[in-house]
Amino acid sequence: MTAKDHWHPVLDSQQLKDKPVGVKVWDSEIVLFRTANGTLSALEDRCPHRAMRLSKGWVENDKLVCPYHLWRYDSEGKGTSPCNPGMKPRVQRYDVAERYGAVWVKPVESNAQLPEFEVDGYHSVGLDTGIMYAPFELVVDNFIEIEHSPTNHGVFAFDAQAITQVVPKVETLGESIHVTYEGTQRHIPWWSPTQFFMPPKTRLVIDFMAHFRPVHFIYNMMWHDPKTNEQKPHKIREFAFLTPATAEETHIFLFFFSTVGIFSPKGLAPLRQIASKRFLKMAHHEFNLDKNIVEEVARTDKRTDLKGLQLGKFDRVLRETRRLIDSAYHQGPEQQVPAPVPLKATGTSGAVE
Repeated sequence: MTAKDHWHPVLDSQQLKDKPVGVKVWDSEIVLFRTANGTLSALEDRCPHRAMRLSKGWVENDKLVCPYHLWRYDSEGKGTSPCNPGMKPRVQRYDVAERYGAVWVKPVESNAQLPEFEVDGYHSVGLDTGIMYAPFELVVDNFIEIEHSPTNHGVFAFDAQAITQVVPKVETLGESIHVTYEGTQRHIPWWSPTQFFMPPKTRLVIDFMAHFRPVHFIYNMMWHDPKTNEQKPHKIREFAFLTPATAEETHIFLFFFSTVGIFSPKGLAPLRQIASKRFLKMAHHEFNLDKNIVEEVARTDKRTDLKGLQLGKFDRVLRETRRLIDSAYHQGPEQQVPAPVPLKATGTSGAVE
């Protein structure tokens, strides 16, 4: 399989209304549109007549109209030409789905399964999206290590003192990586809606899985009493999907869920909306901090290999992520994937050969 063979989120559902929208997955340009009854369709964003982008057109009578010569295409990609009634033009179609507040696409010939979220006992907080103009591997690196939290995480994770005491626990489980970080929760700013259930000095546990078909992370954030080690009832679960748009552009989709009662659909809608809006604003602020750093790294050096880099205890996992990304996104079916190599979380740092 290659990157294009997997289901990827490509757009916030709220951004797709009555006009078509163009998106990308690893340089494949795709146009999304809705019919009058709300049905989703996804086609190659290129008219086979004269290569006009169909996303610049409009939807009329449930068909996508090319703005150049008014050729029209239905949801299956079957077209008609007003001036050439005998022609049967056709556009490549993609499978498309709408779930968890996002639009997802994949090639019709792929048998990949649409990801399912396990969120029993959790309430939806909302979806945050963003773009990092950096190679895919560099973005993945940022999502799988936590050493950068003192400078780029104002709420979630650890400050400069606490991070020195965190020992990463890492293990490879087939085609996934399990990582656990535990340490003292950093001070929460007064404006953060999380301050009510993340008091200072609380023990924070970040337990997450990194999956690679498609590449996404499932973070579980839990807090424990520092004296009794009793787990607090408030938890956050985040699903982070990374969609490669081009070699130097990665789109991020962050789906947040929480056990906090204010996010429950049974609560007061106005309070829930205010809390969700504040939470997502906070999350997007943290995303922008990461974005600025990752894009600066990309401007400095766009290489995606690890040769010559001095790696510390938090970086040992990066080598394994490269292997799993290659197996899921860059190899053909005829190539064999090497057996998983057990990871060790500790050890002395050194240059990668």
